[in-house]
Amino acid sequence: MTSSLDDSTSLDIFTEVLGNSEPTQPQSNSLHDSNFDGHFANLVPLNKFAKNAIASTLANDQLEFHHKFITKYGRYGIDHCFALSLLQLPEFPHLGWRIGRGRKRLPNNGVDILLTTNADENVAGIHARLGWRQSSGGFFVISTHRQGRTVLLNGEALNGEYRLVPRKNMITFGECLFRLEYIDMSPKNEIQFQVELRTYMQMYCDDENPFVIPTPKEHDAAFGKWTVQWAISRGAFGTVYMVIHSDSGEPAAAKHLLKTNRNQIAVDREIQMARLISRFPHPRIACPLEIITQGKRTKVELDRIRALLSDEWDPVASDDIISAFIIISPLSSTTLAYICNTLRPGSPGHLGYAPTTTFFLQLVEALAFLHGHGIAHRDVKPQNVLVNSLSPPRCVLTDFGSASDQAVMPNATVGTLAYLAPEQVPGREHSAAVDLWAAGLLGCQLMGLRLESGGKGERVG
Repeated sequence: MTSSLDDSTSLDIFTEVLGNSEPTQPQSNSLHDSNFDGHFANLVPLNKFAKNAIASTLANDQLEFHHKFITKYGRYGIDHCFALSLLQLPEFPHLGWRIGRGRKRLPNNGVDILLTTNADENVAGIHARLGWRQSSGGFFVISTHRQGRTVLLNGEALNGEYRLVPRKNMITFGECLFRLEYIDMSPKNEIQFQVELRTYMQMYCDDENPFVIPTPKEHDAAFGKWTVQWAISRGAFGTVYMVIHSDSGEPAAAKHLLKTNRNQIAVDREIQMARLISRFPHPRIACPLEIITQGKRTKVELDRIRALLSDEWDPVASDDIISAFIIISPLSSTTLAYICNTLRPGSPGHLGYAPTTTFFLQLVEALAFLHGHGIAHRDVKPQNVLVNSLSPPRCVLTDFGSASDQAVMPNATVGTLAYLAPEQVPGREHSAAVDLWAAGLLGCQLMGLRLESGGKGERVG
């Protein structure tokens, strides 16, 4: 028996789920716009098996615990759905919402979302879970049954695996077909939701610094498998975005470089160094995870632009974008800048000299590895050292936009003023030794010293 949409289900919801038409407008909900109640998603039944599973659970007066996760829906001919809310938590919040046919010998049947189904509908007692994961962004479906009772997410079978649930989705548990419908919140309610989710993760998931992102939106942009969340910083050649992987929820930084005739030498150099460093994985180096190339404009595209602007338009003369690149790199919420500014010696929360010394030694280890492969970083500073863990201390060197594989380099306006070595002045050459000067300054900061006001930290390249 295969799952299918119920004949009574409106074509509207089928089109909305698959996204084969123009983007749908957000569903208005005055309750969430005016007074946020923690409600962030609905699990909406799409076929008769799913609808019957909800109706049978609702009809049983002895299932009061499970009734609190069911709410009226009233669209597309669907009467009820399951409601997910941070103010109506599952029995074991750290596990998320357990979903299945239940096991009678367990309290509350061992599930939160109870699917009252027949045995031949292939739903396990505890079939799957819905929830968040440590160090990953977004809401997941987690397949917990490993004996053939799979979960289908948009047609992909999950067996003991997990996947991030995208905005447009169909989820199948046995023969029961659902759609996870994210609530469209007002900006104010979205902020409140993130605050409450952060508290939820800290209280129940033992995550002191949870990675929290907004709920998926209709028009979220993407770079391949990476969904864009927000801009982190902007530079001369492009923008750095916080992104998450559409399957694993892994957070990363996406540097979007726009190559023009004016900056193509610098952009080509950065892409070349990113590809070079990707060949030398090392535990102290934040190697690029992926490099995506966006090709040149085709003749058809150029002709279309000329038709819109002018026959005289020239992409070379106008310094138009030749091509674009996206460098996907590891991301951390903390850098050594936080250690230097907040946890330095003498401050109330000082880590102690042993951890800060370890961070410094790991930085030196990273530089020794790079220099051993003929690469100079040339922009060593606290902001470019990601802290993956405070206990035990663990950090990695990142951002190779100023790196070079030349043994001797002419003076060039690269790096950050506060950390430039004495030889990085007009008319003089420099080598990879400038990294050691910058690392020495950073080491002094880790020990509690402050840089003089002559170096404000402006980047010069």
